[in-house]
Amino acid sequence: MHSGPLIVDERSARSSDPYRPAAAARASRLAAPLLFSGVALAAAGCVSPFEAISPDLAREARLALWQERPPRSLDPNEDLFETAPTEEPPTKSVVVAELLAIFPGLFWPGLGHQYAGDHRTAKELRGVGGFGLGLGAIGGGVVFLGHLSEKEDWDYPSPTTLYIAGGITGGIGALMFLYGWFYDMIDTPRAIRTRGQPPPDSPLHEDLKGFGDD
Repeated sequence: MHSGPLIVDERSARSSDPYRPAAAARASRLAAPLLFSGVALAAAGCVSPFEAISPDLAREARLALWQERPPRSLDPNEDLFETAPTEEPPTKSVVVAELLAIFPGLFWPGLGHQYAGDHRTAKELRGVGGFGLGLGAIGGGVVFLGHLSEKEDWDYPSPTTLYIAGGITGGIGALMFLYGWFYDMIDTPRAIRTRGQPPPDSPLHEDLKGFGDD
């Protein structure tokens, strides 16, 4: 009886493995389609069924779209698909602004524009109203002096002169004060709609801009 080490032949071991022939057969079946696909792609030059869009063609389409529907800035290099900002409704009440301009504004012009956020116009209205109020006070004082002159029988100045001078001065002051008051009431809704933006052609800013300066 042989007691030496058991030597197993490698060839006999491979032939005795029952799973090895089946795995080799499956590998050969998978390799055939892959090999065929590689040969087909190489023969076709790996051409995609979709043609690539050239940069010149994309640029021409973009220019045509820009010419048909120009953007707001009229800049062909601007992004045409940028979302336009939506205009938000005014957050302040026109009714409240008008009430402020009517009653408290009778004593303090510009409250309607101050509430709307148009601080520049409100400052100009306060300046015009304050200057008109000052002229009215001066005119009233001159008229009162005319009354004293008539009562005390002063020789100079004459009561008529004082009455005329006081009336003209007070009248100009009253017109300026009423101008600021009515302008505040009329222009306040526009200031609400534009969210406090000053009017582009404000007569106050152009003709009476000195009254609103600090």
